[in-house]
Amino acid sequence: MTEYVELHARSASSFLEGASLPETLIERAAELEMPAIALLDRNGV
Repeated sequence: MTEYVELHARSASSFLEGASLPETLIERAAELEMPAIALLDRNGV
């Protein structure tokens, strides 16, 4: 089995680039048994 790690996710903290809350992305990654996730937010507050 190949483990997948998302290294280019953006959350709603990236203005006009992401839609999901960071907490939601983390919860989903845990549901999919992903060992890690990288959030690359920019232009956020």
